Amino acid sequence: MRLWSFHPIKRSRPPRNLLHSEFQESGVLAIGIDNVSDGSFSLGRKHRISIKKYRELEKYTARPLDVLVTVMATVGRCCVIPSDTEKAIITKHVYRMTVEQKLMNPYFLMFAFRGDPSVQQQVQDQTRGQTRPGINGQILKSLIVPVPPIAEQRDIVRRVEALLKLADAIEKRVAAAMLRTEKLTQAIPPRHSEENWCQQKPSLRNTKGASTSQRG
Repeated sequence: MRLWSFHPIKRSRPPRNLLHSEFQESGVLAIGIDNVSDGSFSLGRKHRISIKKYRELEKYTARPLDVLVTVMATVGRCCVIPSDTEKAIITKHVYRMTVEQKLMNPYFLMFAFRGDPSVQQQVQDQTRGQTRPGINGQILKSLIVPVPPIAEQRDIVRRVEALLKLADAIEKRVAAAMLRTEKLTQAIPPRHSEENWCQQKPSLRNTKGASTSQRG
């Protein structure tokens, strides 16, 4: 099933008429690459634009539970916008996908982009050989994503999230164990220093030589 011919998904290409010089400390959040961690949304640098500029770009508003994909620099990172995210727009390096949630789970779509080998292979095939690797609307439109019934999608999301949570817990335990091991290693004094060992070596050679002469 082709992604964009699947009617529950609507895409929005990034705006081209937003300059970096128009970012400011207050106003409406502008979502860029640094906001899209792989699998999670981050506030990142918190670039913002004026209310006036937002009104010009209002059609690029990022809605809660939209799926975001980075299309330049670090290509293919994706996340879902949290339901409690403030009003924001997307910038030129991020594509926004809105799904009909009765038919598609946004987290399922995110996991498909992140972990489905067939989807990843399609992206690699279509970006291979580019001077500056990137994803455009035509590439996204051509992707084929397997879409099971919505109930199965929700079950897949639950299972994947449980596995990711377990993996995070294991990773934290391993890191803690390694830290404890490192501290214990530093606390144990060495039995012999290199200097003492070097001083002992001549006496060992002498002892060996004396034993040999006695046998002779």
